[in-house]
Amino acid sequence: MKITIISKREGFRRAGRPWSEAPTTVDVSDFTEEQLKALASEAMLIVSDAESGRVLSIAAATGDASSASAGAGGVQLRAQAEQLSDERRKLRQESESLARVAEELRKEAADLHARETALNDREAALAQREAAVKAADESAGKPKGKSADK
Repeated sequence: MKITIISKREGFRRAGRPWSEAPTTVDVSDFTEEQLKALASEAMLIVSDAESGRVLSIAAATGDASSASAGAGGVQLRAQAEQLSDERRKLRQESESLARVAEELRKEAADLHARETALNDREAALAQREAAVKAADESAGKPKGKSADK
């Protein structure tokens, strides 16, 4: 399982490594049970499931009795985290939809290129036939555009 961790302060350290304000995705197997507990209980970190985007832990929002500010601020933080998770899911779905559209457009462009190539080949073949007919007419003594009555 992979988790995504966001630090509230750039470079904040927990579980033996610094964390970023930008989302960092890691595999849970990279950590010991003790390190995972430390990450999950840390108020400076937001931990979410990397696949679903569901928030797994915001220590400040869990109502931790050791934190006096966990009340209203924690509820607000949890609501914001859930809203961000929803937005992340929507963006992921939109990204997947755009990827499908891009693939369809690539296929259509390839089809159009193939059609254009075939058309150019036909035009070249037609030009060769016209040149061959003109050469045959000239060698047969039929001057093109001159009247035979003169």
